[in-house]
Amino acid sequence: GGAVCRASAEHRGGSGMTDIITDSDKLACAKRELNRRRAVYPRWIAAGKLSAGKAAHEIACMEGIVRDYQLLAARDRLL
Repeated sequence: GGAVCRASAEHRGGSGMTDIITDSDKLACAKRELNRRRAVYPRWIAAGKLSAGKAAHEIACMEGIVRDYQLLAARDRLL
């Protein structure tokens, strides 16, 4: 399923009233966020802003979200 998201619709140039956020959209967003965390967390760890353990946990959580949305997006393609 999808959810209506005004901010995303406005970003894409839509009215925001009827645009749907699909599981594939959410998957792409989660992948971008995972890549961002992988790029930024090492600097934050080095700067003492984030512990290595917390960083590993946060990345593992986002990897789980990516896996979940991969399954949901694949299911949606079959329906």
